[in-house]
Amino acid sequence: MSTPETSTWIQPLSPEQLLKIADHWCAHTHAQVQDYSALVAACAVINAHIHGVNLHSNPCAAAHSFSQCLKKLAPLSAGNEGFAELCARVLLELNESELH
Repeated sequence: MSTPETSTWIQPLSPEQLLKIADHWCAHTHAQVQDYSALVAACAVINAHIHGVNLHSNPCAAAHSFSQCLKKLAPLSAGNEGFAELCARVLLELNESELH
């Protein structure tokens, strides 16, 4: 984990956006969402902070933590590793577009 920063804000994915990604992933992999709370919890990781201090110094660090969280929480019945990697890429692309 990176050193906490006070001024970094990262464009997050909402739980609803993550659910849409999961639904599309599941349609292609025949998996099912088995833990909706895990999707919500994973979204909270993106802009996590303690006492006003952000835990991630940049979108790359947030995407890594987001991916690791999804892998550990395993919200889908199968394919969680690939799903987590896809979600991290989506988060990075979202934040790249915010910079331009």
